[in-house]
Amino acid sequence: MDISVNIIPVPLKMTSAFIIRDKGTILVDSGYPGSEDTILEKLHEIGGSPEDIRLIVLTHGHADHAGSAAALREKTGAKVAVHRLDADKVREGNQGKLHPAGFTGRILGLFFGTKKASSYPAFEPDILIDESLELEEYGVRGRVIHTPGHSPGCVSVLLISGDAIAGD
Repeated sequence: MDISVNIIPVPLKMTSAFIIRDKGTILVDSGYPGSEDTILEKLHEIGGSPEDIRLIVLTHGHADHAGSAAALREKTGAKVAVHRLDADKVREGNQGKLHPAGFTGRILGLFFGTKKASSYPAFEPDILIDESLELEEYGVRGRVIHTPGHSPGCVSVLLISGDAIAGD
């Protein structure tokens, strides 16, 4: 039984998105606003098209992970899934106030905690995740599980291959 799943990282500003190709294709995270073209270019490079993406999983509702989700949904027709506890962030298009810990975190918070850096186009999520979401119906052998920490609504993607993707 072949358990391999293709994970294609898409380097973005300060973070990455991941294209996961199995029997179907999903996207994990969308980057800051304006990242959609970079993601779709990578998809094209690997022989895919926007319509191939059936689901966009947001690991949490911060701008660097959810910022291009609305634009990508429009360009791909994919559903967007986010954990119920981060749903208000995407509905408002604002990650809210950050609470960084430690010296480095407080310094970074000065740059990434500003209103401009924390805002993005608001949208209504298509799927609200509670404890888990099975990915089989989207053509990927794996599931999304709730892994709170960085944000109350953090999720991680676990694949049949044993690989895991966590946002931060």
